[in-house]
Amino acid sequence: AHGGDPQERLHQDRVLTPWRLGLWRLCLSYQLSAISYQLSAISYQLSAISYQLSFISLWVRSQAGSLCHKADH
Repeated sequence: AHGGDPQERLHQDRVLTPWRLGLWRLCLSYQLSAISYQLSAISYQLSAISYQLSFISLWVRSQAGSLCHKADH
């Protein structure tokens, strides 16, 4: 029988649908966890960058201070 009995196909759909939903939920949760992981990585990078910037500004200030002292003498 080509295509099968409508009753048969309905039964197959009933069996397959929970599987599809389960897979879909699994994919969705995986994507969400991946996104949250990426966001945490980005926030980590941003904090590292801000740390570097504060370090650089401190260094620049110390350099400028030493230059000013040299200019005074």
